[in-house]
Parts: sequence; structure tokens; C-alpha cells
Amino acid sequence: MTKRSIAILGGGVGSITTAWALTSLTGWSDRFEITLYQMGWRLGGKGASGRNARYGQRIEEHGLHIWMGFYDNAFRALQQCYNELNRPPSCPIRTWTDAFHPHNDIVLYEFVKGRWRGWPISVPMRAGAPGADREPHEVTKLFEQLL
Repeated sequence: MTKRSIAILGGGVGSITTAWALTSLTGWSDRFEITLYQMGWRLGGKGASGRNARYGQRIEEHGLHIWMGFYDNAFRALQQCYNELNRPPSCPIRTWTDAFHPHNDIVLYEFVKGRWRGWPISVPMRAGAPGADREPHEVTKLFEQLL
């Protein structure tokens, strides 16, 4: 059987999830030759971050990291990845709950009349863990709660 060549472009969360999903299939290595192409050395796309040694190891990010607990499929995939990793208890980020902490307050800013104006928002918490079986979203109710 000839293997199918699969090229995955970019190292963002969608690409990494695609590679993980394909390599989770039974017998994948007999069926596919998978190559992920990423410009530069850092994976993560918009979610990538790094530390700047010149400024006391300050973290520098590429974009917003607000998951808001609404991304059940993404959280489910993360939970499965962490289960497969099966990290030892000594690992500082052993489980997905070590990597993600609930927080429902954000501040968005806009530039008005030469000054930045903050808009603090407290987003309602949903019951249950993200990625677990929960009540389906009713978008209109979510917007009503937010307003």
C-alpha cells in the first residue's frame, strides 16, 4: 500500500490539531507520510509566546489568549492530549487544569480623543468544565448575560 503524502501548512493551533487528529488514527503511520511546514522555529501561530531575556524574561505574546470556556471541542482535544502525555506528578504543567485557570474578567480598550479608554467586562461563568458534556450554547442567552 502506498502512503499518502500530507502537507500541513503553518504551526498554529488548527495545524497542530490536524496533525494530532491524523496521528491519532489507528494505523496512521502505515497510511500517511505527514509533514508540517512552519516558518521559523516557533509553533503556536497566534497563540505562540516567548520570553525576552533582555527584559527580565518578560513574556511576549502574538495575540489575545481568551478562550472564555466556550471552545468545548478545543478543550476536549486538549484534555485528550494531556491524557496521552501522561506527565509525571513532578511536571509543573502536568494536566490541562494546570495550564488553564478560569478567569472571567477582561478589559478591552479603545482610543478616544487622544486617550485610551478601558471597558472592563465580567463574563458570566458557565457551569461545568469546558470540553465536558454541558448544556448546549444558546447564543442569544449568552449575549443577554454578557449585556
